[in-house]
Amino acid sequence: MNVSILVTVIYWSLLRAPIPILLDLTIHAFPCLLGFIDVLVTPIPVRLQHAVYPIAYGSLYVIFTVIYWAAGGTDPNGNTGIYPGLLDWEDPATTCITIACSMVAVCVSQIILWGIYKLKMVMVRRCCSSVDHQDEDGLDVNRNQEPDEGGTFYENVGFQNGHDVNMSSLNSKD
Repeated sequence: MNVSILVTVIYWSLLRAPIPILLDLTIHAFPCLLGFIDVLVTPIPVRLQHAVYPIAYGSLYVIFTVIYWAAGGTDPNGNTGIYPGLLDWEDPATTCITIACSMVAVCVSQIILWGIYKLKMVMVRRCCSSVDHQDEDGLDVNRNQEPDEGGTFYENVGFQNGHDVNMSSLNSKD
């Protein structure tokens, strides 16, 4: 999700090309929108430490760009930079600044996503739970009730403690 936010912001603010608007939206806006919807409607936890995954992905992408540049790769217009003016190893200072800003942006977007997730959990807790205690996400947990008798949000959708579980195992009386 962090990467789609970053791609959307960078593209629409710095790189927008003259292509048909529907194609433009499909490639550079809808993935971000769908990611936000996913965060809002799924019970999958968002943690601050999850920023490590887009940072690792970005690091691999940077390694790829160095190899691409060193091998003499060019875009269809003959430019050596993947994104001229932003990610072009012919100008290493600008490229390093772009990379550093991107890594900071990933961390900021992870904090925003975590905040949205926490807000969603507060809303779920206030409207959809019966309380015995709270799990590590602050969700109210009542493990003594069957999911169809008012179990927690996670249990009703097949998750316990952020892990997918089989609904039939929740309903078994063993």
